[in-house]
Amino acid sequence: MVLKKFLRRILLFFIPFFVIAAAVLIIDPYNYFFSHNFISNAVKFHVINRSAESMPRGNTLWKTIDYKRHPLLNVIIGDSRAYDLDVDKIRNLTGVEFYNFGVPGGNYNSIIETFWYINERNKPERVFIQVGFHNYSASCSYNLMSDARKVCRRPYLFFSRFYFLEESVLDVFYAITKRPLVSMEQKFDLATWNGILVNQGESALESMEYPEKYYEELKKISGYCRANNIELNFIIFPDQQDFHDLVKQHSLMDRYAKFKTDMHSLGRVYDFDEFNSELSKKRSNYRDIFHLQHYLIDSCIVENVFKNN
Repeated sequence: MVLKKFLRRILLFFIPFFVIAAAVLIIDPYNYFFSHNFISNAVKFHVINRSAESMPRGNTLWKTIDYKRHPLLNVIIGDSRAYDLDVDKIRNLTGVEFYNFGVPGGNYNSIIETFWYINERNKPERVFIQVGFHNYSASCSYNLMSDARKVCRRPYLFFSRFYFLEESVLDVFYAITKRPLVSMEQKFDLATWNGILVNQGESALESMEYPEKYYEELKKISGYCRANNIELNFIIFPDQQDFHDLVKQHSLMDRYAKFKTDMHSLGRVYDFDEFNSELSKKRSNYRDIFHLQHYLIDSCIVENVFKNN
């Protein structure tokens, strides 16, 4: 009798954990266990992108899992600017399928590991790597891919991390309520603009260190692509003039020139970042100091990079 009571208590104790595990397994917020289920990918992607904190982690894990199932021969890698490239529009323009592995918050560590992950799955024919100056620094050393690959290797982490349960609940909530997605275009707001200028722009420049390690790793990628007949391209998006002014104020023009030289030594470069250009001067062309409005991404970047590629 004592043993039965003990076992019953143990069972009752673990029931909540079994319920949580079952919920995460059935809802499967990252399509890890099933390729799809009763909740649409659009809803799951909306939940992943619900905040600045969830976007980098969520997008990296989602794309790490998804690319394993759907490897393509043409790939885009980068941060939130690469993320903005619309692969449907690129396909309509070129007739070629591209996988967009751009991740908000991505940095060079993440880009480098993403490239090698892609090559583990399927050797690509063409790779477009979006790069930028503000995070071309040894001080920007986190690695989003590292944790994503850890979760993929250890699926029990889906049941032991609270945010996977939170996202499962939110998936159900948005699927039931059918709340509309927020418009991607943003109007100019001076307070938000200046906050990003200081928190992302100025802080990045103040801690900038030349990234010898990143350059060496990118050279390895460049050499690998040449040896394996992989077309390697780099895209430099146009930063807004306020950020260019910060580069000058911090006396980093030589470092900026070195960044450009480094990129041109690695492969073909599509460089749209020009100081004092008409595009960069106009704040309304941007959502913040690093991100063009989406209609300009289509007309300035997609048209010029992919139309004849």
